[in-house]
Amino acid sequence: MTLSFDIFGAVTGAMGLIGIIPLFYSLIISQLPSRKLKVLDETLLETDNLWHSVIEEALFVESHFVQEVTGKLDL
Repeated sequence: MTLSFDIFGAVTGAMGLIGIIPLFYSLIISQLPSRKLKVLDETLLETDNLWHSVIEEALFVESHFVQEVTGKLDL
């Protein structure tokens, strides 16, 4: 009887390990610099587009502030 429990334990342990591998893989892939840089580039592009639309609508009238932020975004 104990042999069947040992086999069951080995099978469920192996299935558990196989089930955890994709979880670790997706966790590692999501933390790679290439993924994070892609998100950063998309966010920066969205910010730049929003800033230019704000300038076109003349929502900021202080020219020093507009020049300073535009200079920082154009880096």
